Amino acid sequence: MNIPHKSREQLVNELETALEKISLLEEENLRLKNAEEALRDGEEKFRNLFNNANDAIFLHKLTDDGVSGNFVEINTIASQILGYTHEELLEMSPKDIEDLESFTGSHHMRDLAKKDKITFETALISKDGVKIPVEISAHIFTLNQDKLSLSIARDITERKKMEEKLQISLEEKEMLLREIHHRVKNNLMIISSLLNLQSRYIKDKEVLDVFKDSQNRARSMALIHDRLYQSSHLKSIDIGDYIRTLVSALFRTYATDSERINLNFNVEDVMIDINTMIPLGLIVNELLSNCLKHAFPNDRSGQIDIGFHYKHPKYRLTVTDNGVGFPENIDYKNTKSLGLRLVNILTDQIDGDIELKRGEGTQFSIEFEEKKYTYK
Repeated sequence: MNIPHKSREQLVNELETALEKISLLEEENLRLKNAEEALRDGEEKFRNLFNNANDAIFLHKLTDDGVSGNFVEINTIASQILGYTHEELLEMSPKDIEDLESFTGSHHMRDLAKKDKITFETALISKDGVKIPVEISAHIFTLNQDKLSLSIARDITERKKMEEKLQISLEEKEMLLREIHHRVKNNLMIISSLLNLQSRYIKDKEVLDVFKDSQNRARSMALIHDRLYQSSHLKSIDIGDYIRTLVSALFRTYATDSERINLNFNVEDVMIDINTMIPLGLIVNELLSNCLKHAFPNDRSGQIDIGFHYKHPKYRLTVTDNGVGFPENIDYKNTKSLGLRLVNILTDQIDGDIELKRGEGTQFSIEFEEKKYTYK
């Protein structure tokens, strides 16, 4: 066999080529080694973050039907709060640690399948049977064609204790507030009853009317506190219900024949804050009392219309009668009548505007915006 003779120059070229390849292989090997080290560093950082998170983290597979399989990975906190070892948890699935009484699993899994991300509250059962309230944030993703669910469970035991304390505190304050409204109502009714008893010994009609008016004012305020005592709101009242009840009481006070005077309501059921309701209730009382006392003398028959409506941002109260009409020679904004003076003062108190229309009867209109009250 003849081996071709290579010149020295050819041998040198081949050697240089071989050295270049060796150099490239060494560079590639170094790059791979650096990549492996970076991968190990990244995995170690991820593992440290995973295990040092403040919340329990669970990773488990999902079937195509959304059924949870065994845990693929869990962090150290999950083991600590549940009392299981890492190896024990990897042999378990979510249903093994869920509190079935507080976890509607199928409902949450349907939501998770639709949205990919959900947050809900439930409870987990530790190894020693203790219920641990948690807030779970779950997220579905795909890794290497496997469908996985990542769940982060935050222990909310202290939050639940605080919520329970706050709820107890709120219930106690609500009970005290109801009791205050009840006692204020009772005290005002006692005042009204005392005025009623005293009025039986009064012969002068003008003085008797003053006592009746004072009695009605006390009763109108007592009715507000009675409605607040019975209400679930404790600081707001249904104006429609209040007006209907107040009118019935005024009709009884003035012994008004309901067949002689027809009463029409066009009142929306609107919730009004107590700070507005007290002056507004007194205004309604004064205007209705004026109608019943002065609009239909000598057993004259007629009609009273009461309206209350809300059109953003204003409320509008109207009290209309078709009686004898408001006297032309009286300035309702500058009169000696205590009732009308109260109406003007209270209208200013709620930053309202009052208007009188004379014609076939009398109509008082009051328009106002409800103030924003700050409760401390």
